[in-house]
Amino acid sequence: MANKYKVGDRIMPINQAAKELEKELGMKGCSRDRVRLKIQNSWRFKWQEGVHFVRSGKGITALNIDAIKREVLKS
Repeated sequence: MANKYKVGDRIMPINQAAKELEKELGMKGCSRDRVRLKIQNSWRFKWQEGVHFVRSGKGITALNIDAIKREVLKS
């Protein structure tokens, strides 16, 4: 089954989400760029707008940390 947005998923601004991912997944030194690199290089899943992240005119503004955790923990 494809990973989709689920009711109750936590959507957080990227800086807050980075701290939450650090706490919940043990990632050290999270920042906006570090999260992007982890997703592109280490976390081998298809990063989908509307499921894993929210984009605005300024780029990625928020992350769905629960969808990301589901992807990371299943691999």
